[in-house]
Formats: sequence, C-alpha cells, structure tokens
Amino acid sequence: MNPHDLYERSVTNPPALLAFVLVAYAQGASSAARGPKVLREDFSGSAALAKHFAASSRARRAIAVDNDPVPLAHAAGPRMTLVLADVLEAKDRADIIAATNFALGYQHTRASLFTYLRHARSSLSRRGLFIADIYGGHTALRTGSWTRTIRHPDLGTFLYRWNQREADPTTGIVRNSIDFGITTRTKKNRRTKAPTEWIKNAFNYHWRLWSMPELRDAMHEAGFGSIDFYDSLGDAIDHHGNAYIRPLHPEPTSRGIGIQMDRDWVVYAVGRV
Repeated sequence: MNPHDLYERSVTNPPALLAFVLVAYAQGASSAARGPKVLREDFSGSAALAKHFAASSRARRAIAVDNDPVPLAHAAGPRMTLVLADVLEAKDRADIIAATNFALGYQHTRASLFTYLRHARSSLSRRGLFIADIYGGHTALRTGSWTRTIRHPDLGTFLYRWNQREADPTTGIVRNSIDFGITTRTKKNRRTKAPTEWIKNAFNYHWRLWSMPELRDAMHEAGFGSIDFYDSLGDAIDHHGNAYIRPLHPEPTSRGIGIQMDRDWVVYAVGRV
C-alpha cells in the first residue's frame, strides 16, 4: 500500500476542513464579496485540502507548494498547480493560504515563524484568509506511542501508530514518526488479527510546538488584522454543507475568566487580512 494513501485516510479529513475554511472565509467577507477562487496549500505534502478545493467547483483552482517531489507526485488533479519549492519562494497569490497538519512546527525559531507568516500575509488577496493548526496539552511533550485501528472501504483495515520519540519541554522541540500496520489475507480469504507487515517511520517530523499566545503575537506582528482560534472544525453541518463554527472566547469559570480546554487539544488559527 502507498503510505500517502494511508496517511490521507488516517490523518486528514479534507471534506470537514474544506467546509470549515469556506465558512470562515465567508464570515470575514462582506455580503457583496465573491467567494474564494484560489487556495494555496503550503507544506502541502499530497495536498489533500487543495485537491478537494479545486474539485469542489470548476470556478476554483488550487496551488500546492512543497519542497519534496514524492508527495507532490500524488497531488495532481484538475485545476491544480504544483510548485516544487521552498514555501518562501512561492509567489502565487491566493484568497486562502493553508498550512495545516501542524506545518508551522517546521519553524523552530520565532524569527523563522515570523518570516513565514509575513510571507503568507503578503501573498493573500484583499479579503484573504490564512489557516494553520497547532497542538498542545497534557501529553504534548511526553514520549510514547499511540495506536488506533482505521477501517476504510477502499483500503480495508489497518493500524495507525503515532510515535513521539523525543520531547524537550525547555525548547518545545519534538521528534515524531508515523507507522502503519498492514494486515494481509490468509489462504482462507480471512484477514489475520495482527498486522503481517509494518511500514515503519513512514513519515518523520522534527517540530517546534508553538503555543496560542506565541502564534497570535507572531501573526499580529506579521500584519494580520484579526486572529481567531477554533477548537472544532464545526459543531454541525447544514444541508448546504456549511459548518457552524465558533471561535474560542474567554468565559466565566469558578476561578475567574478563562477558556476550558481538553487536556490535549488541537486548535485552528485563522488570520484575516
């Protein structure tokens, strides 16, 4: 099996992410503004979000930017432009720029984070939107492995294993990898219970984990006019496919004003021009 296919089926959820992005864009645009026509996915990998955006309408096109030719080979599709380059070399303007799957973690210093955010801001159209995700919480800086079973109608059942091999709380630097466990059919045409093949270290990451205050400050300095954080891609989806989304806001608690987060969390940062 192709590791990129396994990754897209176990890690990404492009339909839900696309619904979120389109609603977030609409919330920041005036009633007379046209919808987004161009999406650029930075650090795109196989560009799952970009492909779904381009496929959602013939009036839309997408740009996938990555410095690795292997995942870009899986990003081809109608109305797709593939850019093999460092993201800082990407000159294509877009209505939406996405840096998801924790891609900001590739920036290990505040200076490099600011440089990328300023570049992304300069590439956005007049009513443009930038989206990125980060994670944190109770186990974010713990080493260990977590495994779950994935059942997919096309790929069958396989195991997804996330490994956090190194974590330094003094720097926020982590080293992670993803393994996939594949089961094969026996002579009786039944799948074995345990994986018969492991794809070890299918993907490897060396990230800096950024906090919400750090990212908000860097985005403000980079020139974004408003910044919101969301801890959900949508509370519900209406019959048009639109998500109901709400940014995080402080609320009264027993200890004062604050935001109650799960012990482990993933949030989406949305910056508007």
